[in-house]
Amino acid sequence: MPDAVPAITVAPIGVVRGGRSEMIEDHWGPVVSRIVLDPAMLDPDATLGLDGFSHIEVIFHFHQAAHARRGATHPRGNPAWPQVGVLAGHGPMRPNHIGVSRCAARRRRTSADSARP
Repeated sequence: MPDAVPAITVAPIGVVRGGRSEMIEDHWGPVVSRIVLDPAMLDPDATLGLDGFSHIEVIFHFHQAAHARRGATHPRGNPAWPQVGVLAGHGPMRPNHIGVSRCAARRRRTSADSARP
């Protein structure tokens, strides 16, 4: 990198519970998960006001991803589909294994929120 950018450290503020245990990219519609917030990181009223929103954005770590891609690949390994770069795809094998999902907010609790992707 021409200009060195310092590394950043991100501490999780919670975990997603429920949903799936394996990495599958499709058919998330019926899946309901809970976001369990860490009380050591957030006060109980940290979610106050979320019930006024229809959706939340969740930034998460693909913790089960084994490696990262740096270039282009066929989506889902299908050679019939044109290659796309790692930054244009939706797969979990991206640098830093960071993902973002916009989820329908179901209800707010003090220590856990329920969300549907």
